[in-house]
Amino acid sequence: MKRLLFFFLVLSNILLSAQDNVYKNLIPLKCDSLIKANKFNPDFVILDVRRLSEYIPEHLEGAINRNYFDSDFSAQLDSLDHNKIYLIHCHSGSRSGKTFQKMKSKQFKEVYNMQGGITAWKYASLPVTSVFYPKLMLVTDSIYPEKNIHIGQTDTIKITVTNRANDTLKYISSTSLTGTEFSTDFDITKTQTGAEDYTFNIFYQPVDETTDSLTFVLESNGGIKNIHIVRTGKNTSKIRETFSNKIKIYPNPAVDLIKIDDSLNTGMNVLIFDFSGKIIYKSSFKDNNKNIDVSGFQNGFYIMKIFNRENTITKKILISH
Repeated sequence: MKRLLFFFLVLSNILLSAQDNVYKNLIPLKCDSLIKANKFNPDFVILDVRRLSEYIPEHLEGAINRNYFDSDFSAQLDSLDHNKIYLIHCHSGSRSGKTFQKMKSKQFKEVYNMQGGITAWKYASLPVTSVFYPKLMLVTDSIYPEKNIHIGQTDTIKITVTNRANDTLKYISSTSLTGTEFSTDFDITKTQTGAEDYTFNIFYQPVDETTDSLTFVLESNGGIKNIHIVRTGKNTSKIRETFSNKIKIYPNPAVDLIKIDDSLNTGMNVLIFDFSGKIIYKSSFKDNNKNIDVSGFQNGFYIMKIFNRENTITKKILISH
C-alpha cells in the first residue's frame, strides 16, 4: 500500500510539472511574432537542427546550431538549459518535429516548433542571414538598490550573463574593484558559445557605515552591460530604536517638498540616491526641521539616507508630481 501511494505521489508530481510546460507548433508568421516579442529576452533561444553545411550559408538571425544527425545529439540537448524558451526549426519540419518530441520527453520548460521549417519561413518572405555575431545580455537584474550589511559580514550578489546570439562571446574589460569594499570572482578569460550562461559573484564587505555605490561595467565583443549596486555598512551596536522612531519623513509620496522632523534636535546629514546608486542630493542641518525641494526631481523611487556619527536610517521615497 505504501509503495502504491509513493508511486501515485511521484506520478502526480510529474503530471503537475508537465502541465506547467508549454509545447506548441507554430506557422512561420507566428514564429516571427514570437521572435520579435522576445527580442530583449535573454532566455529565448532559436535552435536550428540542420546540418552545419545547411546552417552556415543561411539561418535565422542569432540562431544557434545543433545537428540532428550528430551521434551525440541527445547529449547536446541535455546540455542546454531546460528552463529557457526554445524555437526550433530545420529545413522542412521533419527533424525539428522529432527534436520537438525529444525535448518534450526531456521536460524542457517551453518549446515551439516551426511548421515547414526554414523553407516555409522563406516562402513567407521572412528574412535569413549568413552573419554570425555574439550578443551579451544580463539574465539577472542590472540594478541592486540599497541594502544594509552588517560590518564584518559579506554580502554576495550573484550575476548571470548569457550569449544571446551565435558567435563566441569574449570579454574585453571589466571595472577594477581595487581599493573598494567590493570584490569579484569574475573571470575575464571566460568565453561563451551561443545560449551559454555564465554566473559570477560580486562581494561586498563593509568596513564602516558609509554608503558605497558601484557601477560594474562588462565590455565584450558582443556589447557592454552595466550593473548598479548600492550597499551600506551597518553597525548594529550603535543603532538606537528611538532614532528611527523620532525621525519623521513626510509626505511620502511627495510632490514638490519633503519635510524631515527631528524631535531629538540633533545635527543630521541627508543623502538622496537614485536607483542607479548616484547621489543626487546632499545636505546637512542642525535644526529640528528640514525641508527638501524635490520639484526638480523626476517621478520615481529614490533612497534617502539620514545619519549622524552614531545612527543611520534609510527610507525609500516616491516622487510623484
